[in-house]
Amino acid sequence: MEWILEAKGVNKVFGSKRNTFKALNDIDLHISKGEFVGVMGPSGAGKSSLLNVLSSIEPITSGTIRIGGTELTKMKEDQLREFRRDQMGFIFQDYNLLDTLTVAENIMLPLTFTKTPKDEIQEKVAELTDRFGIQAILEKYPYEISGGQQQRTAVCRAIIGRPSILFADEPTGALDSKSAHHLLQTLNKLNEEMQVTILMVTHDPYAASFCSRVVFIKDGSLYTEIHRGEQTRKQLFQQILKILSTIGGGQYDVV
Repeated sequence: MEWILEAKGVNKVFGSKRNTFKALNDIDLHISKGEFVGVMGPSGAGKSSLLNVLSSIEPITSGTIRIGGTELTKMKEDQLREFRRDQMGFIFQDYNLLDTLTVAENIMLPLTFTKTPKDEIQEKVAELTDRFGIQAILEKYPYEISGGQQQRTAVCRAIIGRPSILFADEPTGALDSKSAHHLLQTLNKLNEEMQVTILMVTHDPYAASFCSRVVFIKDGSLYTEIHRGEQTRKQLFQQILKILSTIGGGQYDVV
């Protein structure tokens, strides 16, 4: 099996001396090529800390992390910046689009720091925006388009460089139910049709039910995981609810 992400014995401690907090405790996690993995758990369980260290946004205290066989924990900051640009894609809850750039310019931004020819960049923008139905808004600015269109723009920007792995941090958190459903279908399509490997942190069992595997974290440690397998999305949703009711996670309506 080809591992895209390997994390072994990962610990993350905040603070120093006697005033410390252990956010992650001896995490072992493997993600194979083409997986769509969700990370869930109660508030404060360590979900965001896990995503941040796996994506090298924050350093780990101890352990090892490899993406595509490259060990991140031995890289310097300038090397990490280049590696993130070339090998990782990011989707955030607040989109992180630049209001001074058009939709097209936001999407092509990651490639403007590379030696990719201009014609090739334009071809990729055209292909992605056609796939996600936003080709009509290319010359508009982020503040001129809807939240759903902003999120689709962010998705196009995240994958234009064909990253090894796509990190999504609560991507539906700021969307209405219709836009959230559309985004989740988009991620599912990316995963199934383009074999994009995705790691998504979410508090929402409905969002997690689109994943092929859901990992649960509690008090900074991996608690359990479930695989969708041959289950329907509704059956997976029910399993997710049962585990959340055990570790804490709120009440939700059945899909």
